[in-house]
Amino acid sequence: MNRNLVLNAFSPAQEVTDPELFAGRREQIKDLSDALRAQGSCPVIYGDRGLGKTSLAVQCQIIALGQSELLDSIGASDRALNPGETFLTFFITCADDVRNFSDLQKAILNAFRDFVLLDDSRDSSSRQLVDRQTRRKLSLKLVEVEDTRTYTEKSRALREEDMSLRERIYREANLLHECYGQRVLVIIDEIDRVGNTEGLAPFIKAMSGDQLKFVLVGVAQSLAQLNLDHPSVERQLWPVPVERMTRSELFEVADRALARLNASQHTSYHFSTSARNALAKAAGGFPWFVHVIGQSALLRALDCGTEEVTLEMLKTATSDLINDRFAQHFKDSYQNAVRDSANREIVLRAFAAWNEQDIPTADIYRTCQRLGVTNPAVYKGHLSSGFYGEPLIAPPFQERGLVRFRNEMFKRYITLRPSLFRGVDEKVRDAAKEW
Repeated sequence: MNRNLVLNAFSPAQEVTDPELFAGRREQIKDLSDALRAQGSCPVIYGDRGLGKTSLAVQCQIIALGQSELLDSIGASDRALNPGETFLTFFITCADDVRNFSDLQKAILNAFRDFVLLDDSRDSSSRQLVDRQTRRKLSLKLVEVEDTRTYTEKSRALREEDMSLRERIYREANLLHECYGQRVLVIIDEIDRVGNTEGLAPFIKAMSGDQLKFVLVGVAQSLAQLNLDHPSVERQLWPVPVERMTRSELFEVADRALARLNASQHTSYHFSTSARNALAKAAGGFPWFVHVIGQSALLRALDCGTEEVTLEMLKTATSDLINDRFAQHFKDSYQNAVRDSANREIVLRAFAAWNEQDIPTADIYRTCQRLGVTNPAVYKGHLSSGFYGEPLIAPPFQERGLVRFRNEMFKRYITLRPSLFRGVDEKVRDAAKEW
């Protein structure tokens, strides 16, 4: 067995674009397909980190282009777009240079103007759309070169006019529709990274129509957290929450990855029943952990010359998260939060051990005090400050005395990895059983 094939089968770094690997999000996919047809609607894909929001947005893009493989695979062929309903699609990722709404408008305008890339190595009658930040390429259907020239000439003329950014975007979108005979879809990923989104909501409200549609994607535990000036555009927003995966959906992620690997290599790699259950439990609803831990466990089976991943292999792979290159940022965040304090590690792990998203500080403090931390509120203050990475936050819409983890994936990572100070993980685990 080629080691690279195992790495790729469970690679957490690989964008999930294969329909068979993405069937676990059936309801969200159907919802997005309906939203593409709904006039004036603006789908908003939101949820915690690590739940596949960007992957879902990519699938939305592929469906908008008129490809139906994913819809066919989940029994929703009736939701596929007809040839006259497809979109020209633009995928914009909000990187560090998109600091405010003005920067975002410029990114949209630049994407419109730069979307035609003629590759001399390919047939001159083909085109590709390319995401400005990630350079993601999606091959599209053939387009006459004359259409491209028409758009370029008219677009160049528009640039000489004195118009606002909003007016330019509107004119360019209409021009794209006129020249190519397709509606325009703009997918804006990582909208939560834009520091100031003031003006975005009225822009979406005014611009969304027959010829132009937007899809917003961002990390948020509620729609309100995305600061979209909700009241002014609430009737157009189409919420698509991405929740944690169920146990069966996590099984499906692992099973389909193994099925593809075995089919290509005529092998029979599999997780034992106990290892399969342990993998889903460890993931805690996050498919990212299925990929990271599953990949490590599968490599151990490969090294041992067996096609069965055992429970022991799975446990070892879970403990080795602290050495996994894909989890390095979590390791750094953990060490930054704990530093040189065993008491701070107890408090951090006690908060992470609480099963619900909203964590009552009073219950955690009592547990920490039983574990020998006399002033847990001080350490909670540390963990809520930027100096220690601010893993804990107090959402303004929650009652006093409740906190959350800023990143629920990091919370899950804490419960899976061993502690820096010997015995802290076991002490907290035993104390948490009382809850």
